[in-house]
Amino acid sequence: MAIDTKPTKLIVNPGGTNFKFIKDSIRHAQVILHEDNNTIFETIINRKADLMITDSVEVHYQVKKHPGVLCATMKTPITKGKIAYLIPRDLIWKDYVNAWLESN
Repeated sequence: MAIDTKPTKLIVNPGGTNFKFIKDSIRHAQVILHEDNNTIFETIINRKADLMITDSVEVHYQVKKHPGVLCATMKTPITKGKIAYLIPRDLIWKDYVNAWLESN
């Protein structure tokens, strides 16, 4: 992985699939553990970290939330995984969510 060099500061919140991927794949970059996933992006914006490896859904959301400040760097994901929505048991809401998912 080209980013896996000593000067690179890679930030991650501990636990979960992102952390596991970094533990399994990164050998040389400086890994910064950041406990609060809500403020991790400000750390990148403030240039206290160079990058974050995370889910593509989160990448696209944060790029829209911080236009011109954050950007996605890959057109295809590094790995494939299954993500699901968990909602309250309500058949009308379930049908609405499923219809929305199918339309996007």
